[in-house]
Amino acid sequence: MAFRSQAYHCRNIVRMLAAGLLVASVALAAEYPVTHVHVRRDQPGELQMESDGIRYTEATKHKNPHEYRWTWNDIQKVVLQPDSIEITTYKDVKWLAGRDQRFLFRGKGLDAAWPLLRDVLPRRVVADIATLTPAPPLLELPAKRLEGRGGHEGTLRIAADSIIFESATSSGSHTWLLKEVENISSSDPLELTIASLGTDYRLQLKQTLPEAVYNDLWRKLNVRSNH
Repeated sequence: MAFRSQAYHCRNIVRMLAAGLLVASVALAAEYPVTHVHVRRDQPGELQMESDGIRYTEATKHKNPHEYRWTWNDIQKVVLQPDSIEITTYKDVKWLAGRDQRFLFRGKGLDAAWPLLRDVLPRRVVADIATLTPAPPLLELPAKRLEGRGGHEGTLRIAADSIIFESATSSGSHTWLLKEVENISSSDPLELTIASLGTDYRLQLKQTLPEAVYNDLWRKLNVRSNH
């Protein structure tokens, strides 16, 4: 067990150092080459993370390229994936029956923006990524995250301040911060439901979830809700 913990710690140090270098380079450059996904034609451009918001500038030869800028207060929700980011604003789109305005961008390494977005947009970031933890998780189980009629197989990790599901494929991962989890429930030791940010996430567990671990999680959430 100690060897496994040390192996996880060493492996994580390497991954975190690599991620840290990427984050540092992004912070210095403050920009991501992206493609703005349109209904008719996608457009290349640059997404910039600034101290007070996000800016997108279209890369075009036209004299007046499209440019958008959102302060943190303009952003209602961000869905972050390893290679994409979707920004939903509070502005209504009249020709779409008042639906909130959304912008979808694709690019490599966008998950490096997680530490910044997590801090400046509390309860507004849906993290479809598997984040790194500085210490070995309290529990690690093989699991399947159910989605639609199918799902994603991978590993569920319970850490001191978060629950992380790392998919075995390129999609399906997710990170839940405990401070943003409203509730957890389980009708069976091989099942777990996480309610967070207005959505219920269901997981099938391939190994039994220890009652002590479940009770500890429930206690943390219950104590927080009573304060």
